[in-house]
Amino acid sequence: MFSFYNTESASDGNRILLYEFRESVHVCKSLVTDSWFGSSAYITDGKCVVTDDLVKKFALSRIYVSSRKEDSRETGTRAEPYKSIARAMGALMDSETDYTILVDGELAGAQEIPASLKKDGSGAYKAKKLSIKGAGAGAKIDGNKEGTALTIETDVPVTIENITITGGETAGNGGGIYLASASSVTISENTEIISNDAKDGGGIFNAGTLYLCGGVISKNTASNCGGGVYSTGTMFMYGSAVIGDSSKTTAATKDESCYSNKATVKGGGICSTGNLYLGFSSADTEAVLTGGVYYNYAKNSGGIHQQDTSHSNKVFKFSSGSVSYNAERGMYVGYGKFTMTGGTVSGNTALQPEEENEDSFRGGGIYVGADCTALISGGKITSNEAAVKGGGIFIAQSSSIVTIEGGTISGNTAGSYGSGISMDNGSLKMQGGAKIDSSNDVYLPSGKVITITGELTGEAPIATITPAAWKRGTTIVQVDGETVTDATDFAGCFAITQDGWDKCISGDKKSIYITAPIYVAPNGDDGESTPGTRANPFKTIKRGVKELLNAVGGEYTILVDGKLVEVQEIPSDLTKSMADSLTIKGTSGTSMIDANNNGSALTISTEVPVKIVNFTIKNGKTDSKGGGIYIDEKKADVTLGDGTVSGGVLITANEAQEGGGIYNKGKLTIKYGVNITSNSAKDGSHSQGGGVCNEGTFVMEDGAISSNSTEVTTDGYGGGGIANISAASSVYILGGAIARNSTTKYGGGLLNYQGKIFVSGNATIGGSGTDKNTADDRGGGIYSEGGYCYLGYDGANSEKEWTGKIAGNTAVKGGGIYSSSAVITMNSGSIESNTADEKGGAVYGGDATNLKMSGSAVILPDNEQKNDVYLEHEKTITVSGSLESENLAALITIPEADYTAGTQVLDGDAIADECYKFRVRKPDSKPEMLFVGSDGKLVPIIGFSNGANYGTVTNTGTEENPGDGLEYDVYKYSYIDYRNIKMSIVNPYENVGYSMEVTIDDETPSLNTNINDEVLEDGFHTIQVKLEKSGAETMEITKRVYAGIRKVKITLYDAEIKNFSKDYFKGGVYINGREVRRWNDWSDFSDTHFNTYSFSETLDKKDSDFICSTADAYMASSSGGRSSTPLRDAYREYKLSDLIGIGYIEMNSGTYNNGGHASDTLTLAMWYTKANAE
Repeated sequence: MFSFYNTESASDGNRILLYEFRESVHVCKSLVTDSWFGSSAYITDGKCVVTDDLVKKFALSRIYVSSRKEDSRETGTRAEPYKSIARAMGALMDSETDYTILVDGELAGAQEIPASLKKDGSGAYKAKKLSIKGAGAGAKIDGNKEGTALTIETDVPVTIENITITGGETAGNGGGIYLASASSVTISENTEIISNDAKDGGGIFNAGTLYLCGGVISKNTASNCGGGVYSTGTMFMYGSAVIGDSSKTTAATKDESCYSNKATVKGGGICSTGNLYLGFSSADTEAVLTGGVYYNYAKNSGGIHQQDTSHSNKVFKFSSGSVSYNAERGMYVGYGKFTMTGGTVSGNTALQPEEENEDSFRGGGIYVGADCTALISGGKITSNEAAVKGGGIFIAQSSSIVTIEGGTISGNTAGSYGSGISMDNGSLKMQGGAKIDSSNDVYLPSGKVITITGELTGEAPIATITPAAWKRGTTIVQVDGETVTDATDFAGCFAITQDGWDKCISGDKKSIYITAPIYVAPNGDDGESTPGTRANPFKTIKRGVKELLNAVGGEYTILVDGKLVEVQEIPSDLTKSMADSLTIKGTSGTSMIDANNNGSALTISTEVPVKIVNFTIKNGKTDSKGGGIYIDEKKADVTLGDGTVSGGVLITANEAQEGGGIYNKGKLTIKYGVNITSNSAKDGSHSQGGGVCNEGTFVMEDGAISSNSTEVTTDGYGGGGIANISAASSVYILGGAIARNSTTKYGGGLLNYQGKIFVSGNATIGGSGTDKNTADDRGGGIYSEGGYCYLGYDGANSEKEWTGKIAGNTAVKGGGIYSSSAVITMNSGSIESNTADEKGGAVYGGDATNLKMSGSAVILPDNEQKNDVYLEHEKTITVSGSLESENLAALITIPEADYTAGTQVLDGDAIADECYKFRVRKPDSKPEMLFVGSDGKLVPIIGFSNGANYGTVTNTGTEENPGDGLEYDVYKYSYIDYRNIKMSIVNPYENVGYSMEVTIDDETPSLNTNINDEVLEDGFHTIQVKLEKSGAETMEITKRVYAGIRKVKITLYDAEIKNFSKDYFKGGVYINGREVRRWNDWSDFSDTHFNTYSFSETLDKKDSDFICSTADAYMASSSGGRSSTPLRDAYREYKLSDLIGIGYIEMNSGTYNNGGHASDTLTLAMWYTKANAE
């Protein structure tokens, strides 16, 4: 018999029989062996040495322990088990061996695996691994309330399975199991840790590493924390492990038998201050947890309480499993990092009365405490309940940060705030696939927001928000400003819980805030306690604005419900720091301000952008500015209309001295659906702007300014529709219609004084029929004195196509446009069908006007050629660029004195290529067009001369009386036969591709041949000239002329008689011997010198006679006689050819001696205006 003990002393009370066996051996003297060779003959004497290696081969690796055999010899066999785990340690002698301690039946009393069991072999006991298993059904360790049921201090990895650990009770930590810091313990299948009690860790206290991959921990209690498990080390939970009672489907309560594990303070299921992993087998290895933490109770966090009190960034990672039906919330996470990528938190409650828990009623599912950074990217948080706040999640502290980028939060409830999520403090961030069910709202206290940190891909709404204060301007969402910089696209991702409120994007586009309309009604009350709702509205808009004076930004709406009968105001108190914008909106088509002629209907003095929609403003009347609206702030930005019919605005029946409808100092924009009509400016010394008077920037995107009027009595300018009144003001007409406006002075449609006008889009000024604008003086459509008018531009250097027109307008001068020292730049659009009573049907270019044309600009004459451009003396049109149309661009009229070849009417870089698109018309009642040459100067196509120079021939006479209509301005050339007129015809546009066809008296046409000095025989002639170019307008001129002269009308004037005694003078003037003027005596002369007389005669032409001979002049005595010889010392005769065109005839002097008045000299000189050939 071989027996092996742990000590040699037979008297040692702790002596343990390690093992024994019976064996027969042959022993040779001095034999040393570590092997057995089988049976042989016995010997009876001698000595043998048994080595450790030989003994180890017979050592037990499966060791039994049990309390069922009190007299056990403790060999570790099932028949002779050790009486405790501690006594079994002596059998663990090999650091390379995996040992199993089998608990056979019940093992009573506190058990221990000491620290002296070392995996590196340095301790008293050695093992590679150790398993504690039940040897069969019913195996258990019962601590019998003698302390911790099982204490594990060894660093050898320990696995516990198929056993019940119960009855542990200690005032310290770890009722069922205590794991020291060096330990690494795995609790596996069929293990139950039940009915243990301790201060911390009723079931298990873990200071080392705990792998909980199976078994159940239930019905344990902790007087402090961690009813099931208290872990200060690292804990992994996966597999089928359950802490609590997974069979329950309703939440635990604090009542006896209504919970599984219980902690008086924190963590009914788990309290962890170390690293905690659910659904992981290592820090980075996920392992499915099919169990979880169920039906536990604690005053604070019945399921799990994770709190890194060491502030060493401990982690809690949750990827699978369930934390369900725990009382006083499912989880508390604080002082560390929490990551949820999967798993379920459901059915948990936070219902405990406040006196029992300072954190009561908050966070049914998850409570996020101080210094915690939580990231939820997966899993479900469902059907949790809080008595007050945060059915799903509660965020508590300023250092609490929660980011949601996935998972589902749904079906949770809260008694008051935030059934999905509620905050007291901290930060809530969302990105990715975050989704909080719309039935689970997010409660945000004052000053707290949701921060967007990335793209949101979840189905909208991803969160439905309840702010603490339903206060206009409360921000509920913001972007982080780094990953995301613009909140515009995210407004639709969120919803809010109260009807009647809306979400808006802040002016800087970095946040989303809530707003709700403020109601104003005639039956309202402006009292401080009035809420401004539809049921309890304010009475005035000013009181509604006061409601916003404590706001911190946002877009706001004041709804006007009915007709306000007092003048209204938006005061300057409202600043951009309080509001991003303000909308005044009618609740119906009858919403309006009717000022009853008591002042400006609406005064706007705020710098905050204001929009007015679905509204009427009427019957404002003031002797100052802005009858309907007075915008009394240079920083103001006011918009009328929203571009829809239903959002239209009517400004009507208002009156002021300046700006009958509106006076604007800031920026004013009107849109489609806006009608400024039937307003007037009058009763003042500077009446201007019947519709709008603009001192700032006026943008007309669309709409209508119609039927407004300005009555100027003294110094005002006018501007029936619009008056733009300063060098710093600008008007942008981008669309809409300005029609049926009128003024008694300048600018029926629009007046511009030193400012800028930009016209583009489809804007029209005037129209056909009654749509015309009228001015009783100048500028039916537009009057511009100084300043700039850009047609086809939306900025000084920004071309924008204008498809509209200035049409049908009327004035005395400048039916379409009157310009006085202004720059008119036209790049597109048309000016057509305008009329002027005097000059410039289309445009009157006066003073220092600079009219520029390019692009598709066209000024179309009508059939009567009334829509002309009148250019004052030395004014021109500047062709600043190519003109797209091949047809007539403009018809020009000029002063009669300028209507001659060589007058400059065009300038600019493009005139050589574009000159053929302009015509010049005579300004009298007999319109005849001259053509413009490539140098911009006037040239005639058909010229007539008596040999060299051209004259002008116009014939509207008849065969019977041809002279009635033929006028001929002729130059002086002597001895020309005037029965034969010479004609020349020149193609002025050959250089730009025009061909010319000339037909004289219906003879065969001459093609592309200039006519030089063609002689027209005496009589009538018909001359037809046609200019043609492919794709361009055909120009055709037909003249009917008469060649020959029938009569000459001569006007003589300025007869000057010098150097004689008037007492003795009588005389006269004779033509062909016929006296045409006589002086009878000196009484006809008031002075001796420089006396002027005029006379005229019409002489019949006689081919054989001299038409004009020298005038006969005689000296006469005082007795009335005359000298016998006329003064003809240098007698000359003048033929018709000499007379026509001569500007001065001098009758040479002679002397006459009469009564002592010797050598008196008479000089008779005659001038004439011209000779008119008929």
